[in-house]
Amino acid sequence: MTVGVILAAGLGSRLRPLTDDRPKCLMSLGDETILGRAVRQLAALGVRQLVVATGYEAARVREALRDAPMAVSFAHCADYASTQNSVSLLRALEAAPPGDFIKLDGDLVLPSALLAMALEGERSTVLLDDRAPPREEAMKALCEGDRALRFGKGLDPARCRGESLGVERFVAADRDGVLAALREAEAAGETGLYYEEVYDRAIAGGVALYARSIGDARWTEVDDHDDLGRARALVAGGL
Repeated sequence: MTVGVILAAGLGSRLRPLTDDRPKCLMSLGDETILGRAVRQLAALGVRQLVVATGYEAARVREALRDAPMAVSFAHCADYASTQNSVSLLRALEAAPPGDFIKLDGDLVLPSALLAMALEGERSTVLLDDRAPPREEAMKALCEGDRALRFGKGLDPARCRGESLGVERFVAADRDGVLAALREAEAAGETGLYYEEVYDRAIAGGVALYARSIGDARWTEVDDHDDLGRARALVAGGL
C-alpha cells in the first residue's frame, strides 16, 4: 500500500491578501481547490491513506478534508513559520504508517498521469521537468544517467538535468534512509533546509532515487498571483 503525503504547512505570503485567512492549498481552481484536486487524483489512483502536514490555518485544512474519499490523518508542524519544508516532511513521515509513500507539495497543479508515472515500478522516483535548462531559482537536480545525485537551488543550471516538480515516490526499502536523514538534520538544528537538500544526504547514505522525465506535460506550482492565474487557466483548459 502506498501512502499519500501532502505538505500544506506554509504561509503562502506571496498570495496575500487571498491567503490572509486560508493556506494556498485551499485556493480555488474553479470547482475545487488545489488540495481537493490533489486528493481526488490520488484517490482515483488507488491511494487509500493520506497524511497532510499542516501549519498555517491548520483548522481550515482539516475542515476541507472532512469528507475526503480516503482515510486522512494530520501531522501539525507548530513551528511552520520559522522552519523549512524538511521539517514538515519529517512530521508527516513520523505520523505515516510504514511502507511506500508518494509526496506532493501542497501547491502543485498537474495532470493525474504524472502522479501515475511516479507510482509506476518498484523503485524510488522523482519527477523532473527537463524540457529546457532549469531556471536559476528552481530546485534543480543533478543526475548521472537516470540516477538523481544532488538537489539544490544553487546548483549550476548548465550541469543539471532539470527542475524537480515536488513529487517523489519512495519505496519501503528507502523510507528509513529518508527518515533517518530528516531526523539527523533536525537534531543538528538544520531546520532551514529544503527536503531536497536532505534527500542529498539520504542518497549519500545509500538511497537510490531515479529521475523520470515528464516530457511535455503541463503543470505549475502556485507561489504567487501569476501562478494562480496560470493554474486556473490550465484547469479550465482541461488539465
